[in-house]
Amino acid sequence: MSNQQAPKLYDLIAQGDRQAFARAHAMFKTPLVYYAKRSIDDIGEVEDIISEAFLLLWQSREKFQSDNHLRNFLFITVRHKVLNYHTAKRRHEKILEKVYAGLDEGELASPDQVQTEMIGLIHRAVKQLPEEYRTVFDLSYSHDLSPKEIGQKLGINASTVRTQKMRALELIKKILSQKSILVWVLAGYLDLLLQLLKKK
Repeated sequence: MSNQQAPKLYDLIAQGDRQAFARAHAMFKTPLVYYAKRSIDDIGEVEDIISEAFLLLWQSREKFQSDNHLRNFLFITVRHKVLNYHTAKRRHEKILEKVYAGLDEGELASPDQVQTEMIGLIHRAVKQLPEEYRTVFDLSYSHDLSPKEIGQKLGINASTVRTQKMRALELIKKILSQKSILVWVLAGYLDLLLQLLKKK
């Protein structure tokens, strides 16, 4: 009988084993979601944070020295992203207060007007995305499909869908940030505005 031990999960992932990566995703996703939801109520934001953490894990896969190291990396990454989320949210709220404080009452748009304008800007930004990102974005937000459902429809795996969705959001934020300071501020609330798209 051979005494050779089976390769550890972290070692398989370091070798580029996507099945091992899928096992890690199945093993750690739920605990990570519960961890992030302790301080973020928006499940869409939580899902994006978890997806970004796993993407960073894959990109850094060769540096892990144990399964515990891999697990700690995921939780620390999620913790930092949760803190960054709250920091950015507070910063955007302060900037919004300053922006509106500098406007006369007659210049203030109603919340519905702001919402309508922002959704229109998002639609125009989506049209500038590469076709594969635009398709994933449309299926996710206009048709409310999960990454797994989108993957089955397009013939790609769910992790690819999550990556393309994340990059689509990054591009949309970049496009919006070029419009004006107020739009740049509101771009920080993109996830909230995207939820409104599902109701249209």
